[in-house]
Amino acid sequence: MSNSSTFVLMNMKGKVLADIDFDMPVINVLPTGNRGSYTLVNSKYIQTIRLK
Repeated sequence: MSNSSTFVLMNMKGKVLADIDFDMPVINVLPTGNRGSYTLVNSKYIQTIRLK
């Protein structure tokens, strides 16, 4: 789930795995193919995040 500046990742049971706020609106969130790794896209940059 995401809105313009927040990214929330939940498992199938509803447990929140990540809740991240960003300074700029996020346009898209894409899984990278590696477990726990996602690419975030906004109007100025592309950033890969990895959950621990």
